[in-house]
Amino acid sequence: GKAYEMLTQGFAKSPEARIGFEHAGEMFEKIEDYQKALLAYQGILDNFPEAPNQDLWRYRVAMMAIKMKKFEPGRRSLMAIIDKNPETPIADQVLLQIGNAFFMEGATRHAVEVLNVAAQKFPESPLHSEMLFTLATAYEEVGQLEKALQIYKSIRSSYPNSRVVEKKIEKIASRYQETKLHEANLRQEAKKALMPRSTTESQPSTNLNKRKKNRPVDKTFLKLMEGES
Repeated sequence: GKAYEMLTQGFAKSPEARIGFEHAGEMFEKIEDYQKALLAYQGILDNFPEAPNQDLWRYRVAMMAIKMKKFEPGRRSLMAIIDKNPETPIADQVLLQIGNAFFMEGATRHAVEVLNVAAQKFPESPLHSEMLFTLATAYEEVGQLEKALQIYKSIRSSYPNSRVVEKKIEKIASRYQETKLHEANLRQEAKKALMPRSTTESQPSTNLNKRKKNRPVDKTFLKLMEGES
């Protein structure tokens, strides 16, 4: 508390203050006081605009916003990093977190687009399997189970928590089979509904009329009527 106030008010421009802001941000982040962590990282940007690793501090500011569930402002800050410096050394991290932010906002299709780009652009990134895991989760969310299943299978050995991946594969495989069976049943019902009915079923009254028409006419009654006249 007091040390943070000294940094932000009394020693903001001193050479030691930059390191102090960094340590304060990490400390507040560790105890999950993301608001103060954000202010500490922002202090580096405000007071030391010429300091190295500016994209890293912007990234940390954005991530603190996202951790406070301010997804849209955090995402926009991340996107600004890429817009300003497309070749930033942390582009893989930034794109991954943009995809995550879209996903948490509920904009799942946008998340799919961003994560696809990230995974294709950075196949050698240490974050590649995490990109693919999040992409598969997004595909699962929008109902593209076959794509989700393929991706989960592809990261069985590379994703840090293989047990989670195996559970995902089991769940998606079961759900995928149920979906396929349901679709097959619907197609079968639709096919039955479109089949023409048989002649006997569709024209019962016509057949009955034909039988009546071909029946011999009993003329006894007519003869009796003629005899009476």
